[in-house]
Amino acid sequence: MQADKVCMFSRPKRHADKAFDVLDEGSHPLRPALIRISIFTLCLTGCGGNIQSLISSPSQPSTQPVTQPVTQPVSIKLSAPDATLLGGQSTQLTATVSGDSSSSVDWLVNGTPGGTPTAGLISSDGSYTAPAQLNATVTIGARLHQDISVASSLPLEVITPSNVSGQISFAFTLPESARTSAGIYDSKMHLIRTLWSNKAFSAGPHLGIWDGLDDQGNHSTTAQYQVKLLYNNVTYDWGVIGDTSSTLAGPNNWDTQGTFPMDAAMDGSTVITANGYAEGRPNASTFQVADPQSPQAFFNIGQNVQLDFAATDGNLAYFGNVGDGWAGSVAFVLAYDVATRKPYNFPSGVKLANGSYPLGGVIDLDSSATTLTGDSRLHLQTGLAVQKSGKLLAVSHGSYTVPGTSITSLGEEQISLFDKTSGARVGKIAIHDPQRIAFATNGDLWIISGAQVMRLSSVGSSNSVVVRLQGIVKPLAIAVDPSTDDILVADGGVSQQVKRFSRNGQLLSSYGQLGGYADCSPVVTTDRLYLDTTAGNGAGNQQPGTWLSVGDDSSFWVGDRGNDRALHVSASGRYLEQFSFIPMLYTVTADHGDPTRVFADLLEYKVDYSKDLLPGDPDPAKGGNGSWTLAKNWSVCLPSQYTLSMFRATTLSNGKTYAELLNSNSKLTGYLRFELVELPNSGPVRPSGQFLADGQYNKYIDDVGDLAYWKFSQTTIPTAAMTAYKQDLKGETSDGFPAWSDPHVIGSVTSNGIIAEALGPFGFGGWGMSTFPKVSDNGYLITYKTAPVLGGSTFHLGGLVAGGSDWSWKTSPGGNLSTPDDKGTFPEVNSYGGHNGIAALVEGSNVIEGYDGQYGTFSSQWMHWSDDGLMIGQFGHPASGIAPNGTLYPGAAGNIATMASVTVGSDVYLYNSDESYHPGIHRWKIGGLGSIHELNALVPLGQTTVLGTH
Repeated sequence: MQADKVCMFSRPKRHADKAFDVLDEGSHPLRPALIRISIFTLCLTGCGGNIQSLISSPSQPSTQPVTQPVTQPVSIKLSAPDATLLGGQSTQLTATVSGDSSSSVDWLVNGTPGGTPTAGLISSDGSYTAPAQLNATVTIGARLHQDISVASSLPLEVITPSNVSGQISFAFTLPESARTSAGIYDSKMHLIRTLWSNKAFSAGPHLGIWDGLDDQGNHSTTAQYQVKLLYNNVTYDWGVIGDTSSTLAGPNNWDTQGTFPMDAAMDGSTVITANGYAEGRPNASTFQVADPQSPQAFFNIGQNVQLDFAATDGNLAYFGNVGDGWAGSVAFVLAYDVATRKPYNFPSGVKLANGSYPLGGVIDLDSSATTLTGDSRLHLQTGLAVQKSGKLLAVSHGSYTVPGTSITSLGEEQISLFDKTSGARVGKIAIHDPQRIAFATNGDLWIISGAQVMRLSSVGSSNSVVVRLQGIVKPLAIAVDPSTDDILVADGGVSQQVKRFSRNGQLLSSYGQLGGYADCSPVVTTDRLYLDTTAGNGAGNQQPGTWLSVGDDSSFWVGDRGNDRALHVSASGRYLEQFSFIPMLYTVTADHGDPTRVFADLLEYKVDYSKDLLPGDPDPAKGGNGSWTLAKNWSVCLPSQYTLSMFRATTLSNGKTYAELLNSNSKLTGYLRFELVELPNSGPVRPSGQFLADGQYNKYIDDVGDLAYWKFSQTTIPTAAMTAYKQDLKGETSDGFPAWSDPHVIGSVTSNGIIAEALGPFGFGGWGMSTFPKVSDNGYLITYKTAPVLGGSTFHLGGLVAGGSDWSWKTSPGGNLSTPDDKGTFPEVNSYGGHNGIAALVEGSNVIEGYDGQYGTFSSQWMHWSDDGLMIGQFGHPASGIAPNGTLYPGAAGNIATMASVTVGSDVYLYNSDESYHPGIHRWKIGGLGSIHELNALVPLGQTTVLGTH
């Protein structure tokens, strides 16, 4: 047995007996037994209670180490609620003594027990009171009363406003860290000087000073002023509606891919898309059938390319480029290696003279058309197909309709045949107006020829028609099922269905409600297809644009361009999933009367504000949280003279919803194109014939149904006036549209000279939309100069009291900057294309100033102001939307044309459009508005004050 397990149980030595004798003095009758029990207990304790060991082990000396008690050194730790204290105020300090909790401490200030009147006094419980006039750092100390060598100290800064002639010094205390803005107001409550904007301060007391000068550098003349300070912790959270990408960061998402696919080809589990005119983004993309929400770029060869057609044999991917329509752009067929994703140069191809295309060998090029534009262009592709096991590549040359227009280029009435590997021309097929084409599994060629779909055998020799499909109305796209050799047809017109036929032409099944939206109901469902413009404009429809692609499992994808989505449908005709996004979006609006209704062009989304915007498909059936859904498409049964641009949709107290649409009738000019329409519960759009404009000034339906608008008048040079008008809603016309009173003035402002006009916030029209007069909670109308004043210093945002005739405050100063300073400064540098300010919106006492900036370093900026002219915050990504690693910055937007806002509960929501960075409706949730607080004080010039909640 080991020595450390042995416990002695023998008679103690004599000195131990004496010790027990002393302890047990008094001759207790149980003393001998108690002594034996105590010794036995000690032995058990030392041996872990192992009785067997006690019995069987021989007597040995104990080797168990003896633990000595550790004495903790005595120390003091001091703490204070804040590191800074305002003069004349008190704070409670705490001294924590470790190692001797019974000891008391003595308190000192600058080494003097109890302090002094000049440095401040401290009581025996640690309560320190600073002198009323002190600007210094004092040292607070504490030491043990019994042992003054044990001590601790900490610095405490005391600050006090100082009286300075002609200035105002002030102090303020923040209960928490916050962003702050401060300003000086005169006796008329006009903001004459912004001291600072959007500056972060820590919790505790702080000092501020005003030098007595106004914003123009003039000395103040009023006897008494109000100092205001706003502090807040408002949050700005961003998300996107209408984009089902699995991530918004990229680079593998639909946000980074450019426009909606114009065509797609499938090889096994991979889908390859042709992205049309991609505006500098990827010209082609790919995605896996198992994950359609995570596409990735295939290649990008330049902006002057428009790939409308795609085909693949598994080895090479072929694309038909029709060019972007500008002079110098030409049509041709190119190919890429699927495995390496590198350009494939056809041995019989030609190298392009246009240096913008880094391609060495393309085919089907007609270089004689390099000077032609628009509908005068020649040799444009209208379809593309390749044999998987054979050698042929076929290219259609029928009549080509420029996407989104009625411009049609004349066709060449033929299909050109090439060797798919060498690129050598091997023949042609003369046929009427060939469009989309697809090879059958045995090498036969299916062709859309005008309104017919036919199957040709012996391609390249006899070209015999062996099958003509019956029951086709308006064929738009075709694809062959690689497993069954069935032919699928996207049939437009009055059909709006995907029809499946056997290889011999027997109709097997159809997907989609017959007629699609021909019933004029705008309600969107997954089985209502919008394949062409038969039922209306089509919110996202461009021709050619509807496409089909079939997988090895006989499921298919159909490009439902009218609803900005692609649907995946099983072989049995069951809806599986979708991907959707809104490329090149320019107009957004949100219904102030019913904020759950948000519009992108003519697409209406239903929004559930109780749920966060998350990436991916929000469909609960697909694992989403139901935060948004595509609800209606208001382009159905809309007369062709109306564009896709919708402004100011508003539901009034009578439950009716009205909006403003742009009417493109050539007889209408300027703002006389904004027509009032109703969005009825059962649809379609009901035009009123009322054009909401006064001359060149557009009228807007405000949040309660009144009409509000600004007018500018140049009465005499150099005097100009900007006047806000309102027409009150007074009922309905006989045909059920709103009726308004005559206009009346609700506010105006006049410039006193050309310089005053140039330097003041004199304006309301911006890029894409205008600021309309809306009275804030505190009675202000907002003006916004949206253009820079080159070489000058000015204010761009102003607030005038409703009913007044001059600005009460001016802010958003101009500055020569190219990147945001987060202080609300407006860049006095003209952005690309002149896309500078957008509009300023009012929500309660909040003013949101929007700045576009196109794609510059100062872009997609939102400046958030209180309606007294002080800044609350600034948000939005300030530079290019694409990071060096290919990801997308959150909130970045390019070429923003419109913005809209609504209030839901205690939060404000801002919506904005985006041409390309994050294709969809951007939404900013402006939360924490309850954290906005104001500190203020009235004080004469030359005096000091402490700001409070007066």
